[in-house]
Amino acid sequence: MLSLGCDIYMFSAYKVYGPHQGIMAVRPSLATELPNQGHFFNETVREKRLTPAGPDHAQIAAAAGIVDYLEKVAEIAGTLRLELNGLPVRVSEIAPGMVRTDEFAVNRFGGDAAKAATVYQGVAEPLTAEDIAEAVAWIATTPPHVNVDLMVLRPLAQAAQHKVHRVTS
Repeated sequence: MLSLGCDIYMFSAYKVYGPHQGIMAVRPSLATELPNQGHFFNETVREKRLTPAGPDHAQIAAAAGIVDYLEKVAEIAGTLRLELNGLPVRVSEIAPGMVRTDEFAVNRFGGDAAKAATVYQGVAEPLTAEDIAEAVAWIATTPPHVNVDLMVLRPLAQAAQHKVHRVTS
């Protein structure tokens, strides 16, 4: 790369080797300046910040599975409402966005507290377990004839699952 005098060198190994692989070399000084293209929790890992061909096949397949799972969870709540119709039973679904619970984040990253902290880095006020508990309490104390089918809670900094405003220092 140095002898070519380039900042970025990309090569598709698929063209000559067979497996779908991309090779990308980036001058280290430039790599730190380029914006993160990967998951926000990998932005401190230089090798995972840039994706020359977009998300890999595993990420795409896993994302589809997550969507299927969440759709099934919502179907369960809807099915319960239909089956319990006419009975004095309320079925409510709470869909929280970014909730800071250190135990969950630390478990998610195999006990690595420093890595877990990066999930919430730069987010002014993620939701807390107390925020969710307050929502549950509110739903439970509504009048008996009121059913809250779905409550979506997100911190103000989170516009959608994939869009979070982060303040950089």
